[in-house]
Amino acid sequence: MSRPPLTEPLRETLACFEEAGTPLSTTEVAERLDLGRRGTYDRLDRLVDHGRLETKSVGSSARVWWQPLHDATDSKSGTVSSLLDNVPGIVYRCRTVTGGSMEFVNEATTAITGYEPSVLESGAVTWEDDVVVAADRATRREDIRTQLDDDDEFVLEYRISTATGDTRWVRERGRRVSDDDASSPWFEGVITDVTGRTDHERVLERYKRMIETVGDGIYALDADERFIAVNTAFSTIVGYDRDELIGMPASTVTSQRTVERIRDRTGAVPPDERTVVTIPETVRTEEGDAIPVENRVTTFDDGEGGVGRVGVIRDISDRRARERELERYETIVQTMQDWVYTVDSDGRFTFVNPSYAEMFDRPPGELVGVPARTLVDDAVAERAQELEHELVAGEREEATLEAEFETSSRESVVAEAKFGVNRLDGGDYERIAVVRDITEHVEYERALEVRMHQLDALSTLGQVALSDTDPESIMAEAVELVSEALGTEYCKVLDLTDDGDELRLTEGVGWHEGIVGNATVSAADDSQAAHTLASSTPVVVEDLATESRFSGPSLLTDHDVRSGISSIIGPPTDPWGILGAHDTDRREFSQQDVDFVQSVANILASTIHRHEYEQTLLHQRKRVAALNDLHDVVQEITDAVIEESTREAIEATVCEHLTASESYLFAWIGEVDDRSRTVELCTEAGVEGYLDDIVISVDSDNPRGKGPTARAFRTGEIQTTGDVTTYEHYTPWEDHADRHGFRSSAAVPIAYQDTVYGVLNVYADRPGAFEGDERAVFAQLGEIVGHAIAATERKRALMSDEVVELAFRITDVFDTLGVPTDDSATITFEHAIPLGDGAYVVYGTATPTAVEGLHTLVDKRADWERISFRDGAGSESRRHFELHLSSPPILSTIAAVGGAVERAVVEDGDYQMTIHLSPSTDVQRVLDAVMDTFPDVQVLKHRQITRADQSGELTRDVLVDELTDRQRTTLETAYRSGFFEWPRSASGQAVAETLGIAPPTFHQHLRKAEQNVFEQVFSSTTGDPS
Repeated sequence: MSRPPLTEPLRETLACFEEAGTPLSTTEVAERLDLGRRGTYDRLDRLVDHGRLETKSVGSSARVWWQPLHDATDSKSGTVSSLLDNVPGIVYRCRTVTGGSMEFVNEATTAITGYEPSVLESGAVTWEDDVVVAADRATRREDIRTQLDDDDEFVLEYRISTATGDTRWVRERGRRVSDDDASSPWFEGVITDVTGRTDHERVLERYKRMIETVGDGIYALDADERFIAVNTAFSTIVGYDRDELIGMPASTVTSQRTVERIRDRTGAVPPDERTVVTIPETVRTEEGDAIPVENRVTTFDDGEGGVGRVGVIRDISDRRARERELERYETIVQTMQDWVYTVDSDGRFTFVNPSYAEMFDRPPGELVGVPARTLVDDAVAERAQELEHELVAGEREEATLEAEFETSSRESVVAEAKFGVNRLDGGDYERIAVVRDITEHVEYERALEVRMHQLDALSTLGQVALSDTDPESIMAEAVELVSEALGTEYCKVLDLTDDGDELRLTEGVGWHEGIVGNATVSAADDSQAAHTLASSTPVVVEDLATESRFSGPSLLTDHDVRSGISSIIGPPTDPWGILGAHDTDRREFSQQDVDFVQSVANILASTIHRHEYEQTLLHQRKRVAALNDLHDVVQEITDAVIEESTREAIEATVCEHLTASESYLFAWIGEVDDRSRTVELCTEAGVEGYLDDIVISVDSDNPRGKGPTARAFRTGEIQTTGDVTTYEHYTPWEDHADRHGFRSSAAVPIAYQDTVYGVLNVYADRPGAFEGDERAVFAQLGEIVGHAIAATERKRALMSDEVVELAFRITDVFDTLGVPTDDSATITFEHAIPLGDGAYVVYGTATPTAVEGLHTLVDKRADWERISFRDGAGSESRRHFELHLSSPPILSTIAAVGGAVERAVVEDGDYQMTIHLSPSTDVQRVLDAVMDTFPDVQVLKHRQITRADQSGELTRDVLVDELTDRQRTTLETAYRSGFFEWPRSASGQAVAETLGIAPPTFHQHLRKAEQNVFEQVFSSTTGDPS
């Protein structure tokens, strides 16, 4: 019947029995397994149940165990193989154990010695001479002989040297086996590696000696709380004999209550955690004396499933007496509010009371041994040592030192220390100090001093503000005073820009070179400055690194700023800027400091307000003077340009009169070069060569086309720059502004109707010079000059005998315009009268077949507003019409250059137009206007001719020289509409509606025009007496 298989722990235990029939005690097996006796016993008992071991009792409580011999005498094929596989060591057989080669060794040889079995079996390496350590060879031989003399078996331990030179401890168990020839016995056995166990034994021996040497009493209790071991010192303390104590209950030397306390305190602790508990108790000696001891106890596993205890007791009788004495003094020192400490001659703390240690947030015991100078600065430490030496030398009986130091919470403390010296044995000494916190007293005195200094600074700044009205100089004085009074490294004044997006560093002290006047801080982000603007009270920062309300701008972080105060300058609803004081150290500012900064900010606000008020008054006076001056200048220019006959003279007169005024620095007029799309100089006054080295483009995409001059050309509206130093598009001309010293400018378009002749640029040294009424006057001046130039151009065109004649033809004009009409239709455009604001009224005739086409054109063309027909003089085959146009491109261009449409007729489907222009006119401009409107136009004539008929010279003189534009327009409109026919084709009310004026106004203009015409006609008819 087969045996059941063994578990791994049982196989491990069975392997301890190296030889069948050799008995081992429970303790020997437990040592080999490094296991407790109780656990070992359980394994052995189970192996007996499995039939693998046998056992018997020895003495009263001991037991031995061995492997049955039948397990070792099975068949060779099974038993020997099993033995070799399971024995954890070298199995050998040889003729002699004290020399020579091995007859047989198993494979375990290599693992233990590093030599292959064949090396030992061949005799190349012998066990005695090559493997056993030389120092142990003689002892081994002697031990084997001695044991063999008594028995056929031997057991011994010695050292071997492996093939790699390592030293190991081995245990050899062998026996002598005799065969038939008793004269030559065999020796066989097992050699096992016991290096680890041997080390443990040496360590154990070392511990035993230490335990015996130590002066404290050491004991061990079993699970039943009986002594199983004590050292000599324990026996001496309790007065019992050492052997007498073994087996006695612990309650013999202490109370049962103490035993229970030890059990309760250590019973909940698992043995493997090695937790030590300290219990003060009293032990009783054999003589009955009570001795106070300190008992340190821990638990251990007794190996049989129980928990034992081991402890160390120390006699503390003397210490108790000293402790009671010390307690009295400690109670006094510990309850003192003052700080008490002692330092030795090396300057290290030997004692500190809780009050002193609390300042540094450290337990008193932790400071003991720490150099005292590590808690104060070097100067204080040096002075304390000087006083100490004077005390030791007897130069003084006591010493007092006042010093400031920093606690662990970074709090500054001012203390007064009184020193004394305690002389020790051997000439040594220690310094005793009693320290009292006098921070509040000192801070009060300092605060009073600081407050007086701040009040003095406010007084000084107030006097400066009263005597000096320049804000910049007062701000410069303020930042110096604030920085000095607060002791901060930096102080600044930030000026809020007009758009409210940024704050500019206007004045400051302490900042890096080039920062003041250039650096800016955002007023819209989460910086301290932005937070200050949003706050109605000053903002205080103790540590910017830990500030959670906002972040620090680069202006502060680049200067390592940690703390500061910021206050608004001016009312919170309309702030001028910010006053700020900053420091690189973490700092707590007092309310007095905050009030001081706020007071300085108020003084600056008052100064700025007063300055702005004075500047406003001054600006108003200048503006009133400039406006009065401008009105005079405009009147002079108006009077002067009337007398001028050329455009060049008009432009020169305008610039010269403006420059002659005290309100303006210089002026110039420019026009556009169509080819380069840049502005060319026409005339200038008060300056020379202003446009020589600058370029002004009129293209909006060009960076030099974003200035006021270009915008005036593009929009036809006046463009003003209130302050060139802050205007973003003035960058290309900053150098010019600096060189010529102007702060503001106006670009005034010189225009008449839709034509911009040029732009007048005027410059002043006053910021905001061209706003309000002044701007309106300049806009009016541009219109006056434009009207004058237009009148001059028209006059030149009317009065000149030489004209440029342009003739055009557009074939199939109605088809081009997409208007169906009869080819026999004829339309004659007889006269076009400008009504102002780009409006025109055109008078002409049309055949009946053309009427429908004209109505269609009114519907289709945006610039044809309305048309009306009337019956009147002429052939019945012709209908008179009145056509209203709005900004017609061709007529507007012709009118702008002073030209006239000499003939315009649609006949046989073709439109023919003849235009007369002054020889000085920009003819190309007219050609471009016609071609843009009618791309397929044919230019029939482009020539300069002499007027053939001079009979109308008087009429032209009257119309040009004696009538105003309004009178001339009124007279022509009345004539063309049939007002002077009989019967009238149009009433005065109808003509007034055409002109867009009231009937009384129409009649007033008409009567004045008639009067001027008749006066010239009749005054020119004189009699000749001859």
